[in-house]
Amino acid sequence: MKRRPIIHLMLFALLACLVPVALAQSGARLEFDQTGEGDRSPEVRDGDFPRLGFTLTPMSGSGVPFDGLSPSAFTVLEDGSPAKNFTVTERVDPNQGISVVLVLDVSGSMFDDIDALRTAAAALYDRVLEQTDESAIITFATLADGTTVNLSDPFPQLTAGREVGFTNDEGMLKNLINGMVIDEGAGTPLYDAIYKGARMANAEASNTRRVVIVMTDGVDADRQGNVEKGSTVYDRESVIDELRTLNVPVFTVGLGDEIDSAFLQRVANTTGGTYQNAPLASDLADIFTEVASQLKVKYDLSFTASTLSDGQLHNLQVSARTPDGEVSKTVAYLANYPVQPWVQGVQAANPRQDFRALDTFESVKGRVALQPTIVARGDIAAVNYYINDQLVYTADTSPWEFSWNTTDLAPDETHRLTIEALDDATPANAGRADFDLLVEACSIICLVEQQSGVPAAWWLAGLIALLLLFVLFLWRRRRHVPEPITSYETPIYTPPVVEPAPPPPVAPQQPKLGATEVMAGTAGPAAARPRAKTEVLSRRQGPIAFLIDVETGRQFPLGEVTTIGSGTENDVVLDESTVSGQHAKVR
Repeated sequence: MKRRPIIHLMLFALLACLVPVALAQSGARLEFDQTGEGDRSPEVRDGDFPRLGFTLTPMSGSGVPFDGLSPSAFTVLEDGSPAKNFTVTERVDPNQGISVVLVLDVSGSMFDDIDALRTAAAALYDRVLEQTDESAIITFATLADGTTVNLSDPFPQLTAGREVGFTNDEGMLKNLINGMVIDEGAGTPLYDAIYKGARMANAEASNTRRVVIVMTDGVDADRQGNVEKGSTVYDRESVIDELRTLNVPVFTVGLGDEIDSAFLQRVANTTGGTYQNAPLASDLADIFTEVASQLKVKYDLSFTASTLSDGQLHNLQVSARTPDGEVSKTVAYLANYPVQPWVQGVQAANPRQDFRALDTFESVKGRVALQPTIVARGDIAAVNYYINDQLVYTADTSPWEFSWNTTDLAPDETHRLTIEALDDATPANAGRADFDLLVEACSIICLVEQQSGVPAAWWLAGLIALLLLFVLFLWRRRRHVPEPITSYETPIYTPPVVEPAPPPPVAPQQPKLGATEVMAGTAGPAAARPRAKTEVLSRRQGPIAFLIDVETGRQFPLGEVTTIGSGTENDVVLDESTVSGQHAKVR
């Protein structure tokens, strides 16, 4: 039961440590350099549109630039569409003004390292700080006469010979450090010195990029070595509270190994600075210059806009992923007409076909009409066309069209088309665009297409349609043709001449006998034969016509209805391929 309060206490302590870090990480932002007053788009360099450029710095909430970001950490949206092929360059801008407060420990323990401290301060001024920068120096120690860090009002109260306010007079600053004398028994008022440096940076620095660099080789202690007794106003907790309010980044440097590294780390985390340990005094120079250089870090971004020149303002959204999270900002740019003529695009078409973008062509063949789209601040005077770097045509009137006959080039090879636009300036501003295009051989079909303006597929479809119509015509004609009527002339038949038969002999006349007379020795007269009845054998009339084969002499008698054809059911069967099954009827 007693373990739960202990756990709660540990969680509370952990949260207390994390809060300063969270506070330092909040408020991250993007800071853009300004291009000049009166500019409609002061954050973006758009004078060479479509080439756009801008300089920015991702900043922490305490105003410390994030260095070491890779190009992939940045995203650029051009009117909502991702910008392509933009470049990112990190650099230290020597002209970026910064304000630096050096809070330097000159207590008795620094007696052996004072020369290295002087060297480090001189390196800071020689390597990094420029005339556009300013710096202040606060040296802290508790002397035997009671001199210590003065926090009296009106703030700041500067001790002559030991402290100096913001200035760019490097000579004076170097002289102050070089003239320092170490009192071997001096104490270390660390907390008061840190507060004074942070307050000076907050209240009197003229640059937005400001930093406090604290260097010590010990802990807060008085001349007798009593820890936590060196400062007269602040202790370790109260100074942390003040630093949160001042919101100035404090970079702490611990020299050697007899330092309160936990406190120095806490100061840095609370304010958004960093803590570094310098094992040797000779390491101080690099640490001082590194911290000051970080305040001058910037990123240059540039790319070619895809927006067409229209003289209007457009939006550019820039984002960066930082250790404190993603930050973004939207700025404006002007899609101005460029001084150098810009060939925005080229429309192309074969004869009597619709124009489309040249970059959509996989290849070209035959005769190709070209129409470029060109924008410039000045008036366009002429457009030159080059094929394989040879000038072939100059257009001097809008729409600057060129009819390109590709049949003059070697087929199935890549050729370079260059379009050069010149304005009316003296000397003329020139803009060029190159296109590497595969030129195909132009076949007969290609030539027909170009002469007629009708695609080959349409020609083929038309021919097929005509063929189908012709077949349909023949079929309908065959159905409506009547069966042929065969005319036949009846052959004249001449019967052969028959010689008349000789008349039969006449029998001698016999005398008539009477009915009662009977010749002797003979029988009586024979009875007379009755006349036979006329019998009709056939009423059907015989053949009245014949078909006669004049080559063979064969005769075919014709009846009342006679069928003629190649079928076996016909009366007259003709074995001939040109004769149909039932070729004719004769009635």
